[in-house]
Amino acid sequence: MKDESFFLNLSRGFVVNHQALAEGLQSGKLKGAAIDVSLKEPDAECPFSDSRQNVPNVIMTPHRGGSTEESQLRIAEFVSGRLSRYLETGDTMLSVNLPQCQLERTPQNHRLLHIHRNIPGMLLAINKVFAERGINVERQILQTRGDVVSHS
Repeated sequence: MKDESFFLNLSRGFVVNHQALAEGLQSGKLKGAAIDVSLKEPDAECPFSDSRQNVPNVIMTPHRGGSTEESQLRIAEFVSGRLSRYLETGDTMLSVNLPQCQLERTPQNHRLLHIHRNIPGMLLAINKVFAERGINVERQILQTRGDVVSHS
């Protein structure tokens, strides 16, 4: 790092060489550090304690922001909202393990979200089933994510 840089660790405690960080802070090579993760995160049995917490050019916070009542309520509202939207519209936006597929509501039409392995001929097979039953496909969206496909 450049001299007098500021160091931020907001990921995980184990990704940092803590001895090198301490040396960089003590020598002045690093101007400061902001850290919200530790090797051992505090909990009811282990209160927050870290050798760097009293160093003047270090800001430390426990990585517990998602554990407050308010954040848990917001997370629950967000997740239930995303699940409702998926059930109502087939919207998979912001999903971590599905392709990103977003559909507008069209009350006069039916919506189908089909998730399958990404293999040749699958779209043809799906459309053939519709055609054999006289079902018109007005619009299709195909999104892939590795071996998984969302088709609507």
